[in-house]
Amino acid sequence: MYALTCGFDVRRYTTKKWRDGTVKSKLLVCNRQGFTYAKKVNKVVVVEECIPAQGGELTLSDKPRRKTKVRRIGCRARLRVSSVKGVLVVDHFHAGHNHELVEVKDRQFQKLARRLNKYHKELIVFNSRLKIGASKTYNMCKEHVNGFENIGASLNDFKNFSRDVKCYINERDG
Repeated sequence: MYALTCGFDVRRYTTKKWRDGTVKSKLLVCNRQGFTYAKKVNKVVVVEECIPAQGGELTLSDKPRRKTKVRRIGCRARLRVSSVKGVLVVDHFHAGHNHELVEVKDRQFQKLARRLNKYHKELIVFNSRLKIGASKTYNMCKEHVNGFENIGASLNDFKNFSRDVKCYINERDG
């Protein structure tokens, strides 16, 4: 809740456990912690139909990648929780970020803010029985709650849940 109100997302970084399997400590970090490194891939493909004088090898250039914004920029914000006599205690807390936080009007798009509630799930299942897809269900939900910003989930969340329901039903008797 702290991360959501401040305007950043968190991810679980590491968990340390005792030998008996109980949690010793857990580290939560800002989702922009660490750095992203570019991967260079040069693949060699052997083709049998090539001219033998060329050795039958072709090198492929790097596959064109989708351009995305840099996500990880070395943010040091973190929270470590340790177990002391069975009680979770905040052991270490660093609140400083080295990036802009999400503005209040855009916090609805954060990963922590996007959740399908029971109403959404029942609506998706009911509409899938009527052969209504996830996109139309999302638009119906938007009309019901007076705007996209009041839904609490994204179109992709609706599509993913609809896909999961279909996969679940596929394994059973239709």
